[in-house]
Amino acid sequence: MPSIISQIAEWGTTLPYWEQVALERIISGQNFTDDVYSNLLQLLLEDGGLSDTKTERPPLRLGEYASAERGKSTSKMILRKIANLQNINALVSNQVLEFGDNITVIFGENGSGKSGYARVIASAAFTRGDNEILRNVKKPVDESDELSADIYLEKSDSSIETIHHIIGRPCPEMASFYVFDSTSVHAHLTKSNPMSFSPANLDVLTRLAEVTDEVRKRLDQKIEKIRKPKITPFIFDGETEVSKEILKLSATSDNEKIYALGQFTEADAKTISDLDRQIAELKVVDFDKQLKTVEQHIADITNLISALETLEKGLDESVRMETFRMIDDWKANNVVATSFSRENFGAQGVTAVGTPEWNTFARAALELARRESRSRETYPPRNGICLLCHQPLSDSAHHYLHGLWESLQTESHMAMAELNTTLDQRQANLVRSNDLFFTPNTTAYRYLESNHSNEFNQVKQFVSACQNRRRKLLNSIRERQLTQIEELPPSCTNALSKIIGALEYQKKQLKDRQSNAESEIIRLGNDLRLLQHRKTLSGILAEVLAFIETERWIQKASLAKVRGSTTPITRKYNGLFSSLVTEKYVELFAATLVDMKCPLDVEITYKAEKGKTLKQLGLKTNEKFPHDKAAPEKVLSEGEQRAVALADFFTELALDDQSSGFILDDPVTSLDFRWKETIAENVVKQAEQKQVIIFTHDLHFLHCLKTKSDEHNVAIRGHWIQKRNEVPGYVFNDNSPMSEKDYKTPKLAKEFASKAATDGVSAIEQQVYLDAGFSALRTSYEAFIMFELFNGVVLRFEERISGDRLKKIYIDDSIRDDVAESIGRISRYIGAHLHSDVHAAQKPTPQLLIDEITHFEQLKNSHKKFKKDHGITD
Repeated sequence: MPSIISQIAEWGTTLPYWEQVALERIISGQNFTDDVYSNLLQLLLEDGGLSDTKTERPPLRLGEYASAERGKSTSKMILRKIANLQNINALVSNQVLEFGDNITVIFGENGSGKSGYARVIASAAFTRGDNEILRNVKKPVDESDELSADIYLEKSDSSIETIHHIIGRPCPEMASFYVFDSTSVHAHLTKSNPMSFSPANLDVLTRLAEVTDEVRKRLDQKIEKIRKPKITPFIFDGETEVSKEILKLSATSDNEKIYALGQFTEADAKTISDLDRQIAELKVVDFDKQLKTVEQHIADITNLISALETLEKGLDESVRMETFRMIDDWKANNVVATSFSRENFGAQGVTAVGTPEWNTFARAALELARRESRSRETYPPRNGICLLCHQPLSDSAHHYLHGLWESLQTESHMAMAELNTTLDQRQANLVRSNDLFFTPNTTAYRYLESNHSNEFNQVKQFVSACQNRRRKLLNSIRERQLTQIEELPPSCTNALSKIIGALEYQKKQLKDRQSNAESEIIRLGNDLRLLQHRKTLSGILAEVLAFIETERWIQKASLAKVRGSTTPITRKYNGLFSSLVTEKYVELFAATLVDMKCPLDVEITYKAEKGKTLKQLGLKTNEKFPHDKAAPEKVLSEGEQRAVALADFFTELALDDQSSGFILDDPVTSLDFRWKETIAENVVKQAEQKQVIIFTHDLHFLHCLKTKSDEHNVAIRGHWIQKRNEVPGYVFNDNSPMSEKDYKTPKLAKEFASKAATDGVSAIEQQVYLDAGFSALRTSYEAFIMFELFNGVVLRFEERISGDRLKKIYIDDSIRDDVAESIGRISRYIGAHLHSDVHAAQKPTPQLLIDEITHFEQLKNSHKKFKKDHGITD
């Protein structure tokens, strides 16, 4: 079936461009720096229409990954060699690293450049581990210099395809190769659940979710950074169309309307001045004062009418007639009383008897007599005294006074007394009546005089006539005489009422004008406020429009269709997991663990993430054991952790029947001998089906691979990468410590000597060939010591010593010494060794190497003759 990568790549072509870029970068094993995240964010903004296109958009190659994976069903690739590395670390150029059909082991010490080659392959293939490639830190940085390498792939038809691979760009042709290194162990164990892991390459989706979430996080940070503070409406005093728009400023605000409101011209400024003047003029008119004056006039005239009516009522014709009637009655009774008094009480020499004065005197005497009678007998008693002269009263005087008292009780006297009381009361009323309510010091007088002369004259005449009538009535009452009294003129109250009506109308008009003025002031004030607000808006218009645009940008940036989510990723993850993690997968994974001699129980587990349920492969633990205390580094040994990671890696390879091969970079770091042998055994079995490339610095693991390959009859090639003269990356194909038996003869040394002596070879190349030749010759000496002098009794990395070979050891002392001297001598010409000053000036030459090779062959022949002379046969 298609590999996980091909399925993910094909699905990825449906994603937005920025997510496709992220996915392609993950698949090709590239790093994500701040610059990369910034670029992805820019692409998201461009995809969402939130930014102009600023970034270059090279065509994506996800489709090529998918098609390349589909093409593997008919054509598996073999990685033949990698060459022409440019600007990779500090590696020497012009080197070629070759690969065999089954197993190729590249040996190199730390710092030799081995991992540099491994990472170049990893950058083109797929890896979860570290594939970061640095430039040569000892040289100035020139970004125009490409980091690149040439990759040679052999197709099923034996044709060779050459790929110029630029580091950092996808290489779909290498998609069927998988890379595992030491950092892959933690990548294969799921981060979110320490006791769980998922099929290899599914973490591409997990990583994609992390990357896209980081981009969305940066989008949120950008939103918060550009979000502008809301424009405060308090700078607009009062409510206008402008302040309403400012108060509700949002992404939905009408730009055109706000822009139009924010246009303020010189004509608008002049209008503001005109409105200020009009409002001031309206406010100058004191309508309240005017209304108060009119209302006062109404009250004064109303009071004047009331006073006139009261005055007229107290002096009208009915009053005159009644007064004259009472005077007539009084006069009639007075005639009778006077006549009676004169007849009965007249005396010689007294002429006023019967007059009003005499009647008053008599009544006063009676009242005084009555007062005296309260404390004694009725006055005057007999022999009493006169109250006036205090002389004794005679009988005639006593009789006279009592007769007088009786005369005053007559009907005429009683009627006169009653009429006197009534007339006196009327006189008092007339005296008390107010006829001074219309004088120059009254407001009604002044108002009528100034504004209504006709009515003023009529009122004045009426009041004057009333005053004259009053005087005459008083005189008639006082004199008890009838006089000629003229009729009163009209009182003018009707005319005054009309004046009140006019004043009421004036009052209404004033109120209407006041109301209109207030409304006008409000209207003008509203117009003025709007213009003032527009003037204020004009000053901050750019800020307001920028705020709206920012809010619209934020609103759009917050849309799910723009920012996306991890839901599609989670859905794809679950779909692939469901199709991959079947009973077959679990069984295969468990079987692989058994092969790795790490038989752990596994199960399918579930976890929630971002609202979705994700499936995971997990290690079985006790239900009651807390998962947070079951971290792999605590539960599993380092070897078990590596075995689980490799088992996951190999299971994925087994599921992907189109995979071409895999590369292991230092897979046994820090592991003991048992684990090295276990992993070597498993790797060799894998090599029966797929191409295997291993980079290692571990000699024991190298030996294990060689031994297991021989046992399983699997072809294995060994190469050596070395650092020479502090320059790493020198490649020596088919030359490595595992080829010890191949060094029994100086064949390789002769080949390097021949290359060094070739015409046209540069001095640097000649030095490298000579260095390699002397190194190969020294290795031949080491093989001579192990296999010839010591007869294979002690071999490197063998588990036991061959004791039965011990009795066949015969060593000639001279040969032994010659070997020691020869190794020391040729070591002077190997760059990795320090040399004394004595020999520092001697430079190796092709002829010197040939002479040393000849000496080695002679030494081998001497030892062979020595053994034969002593009867020792192999």
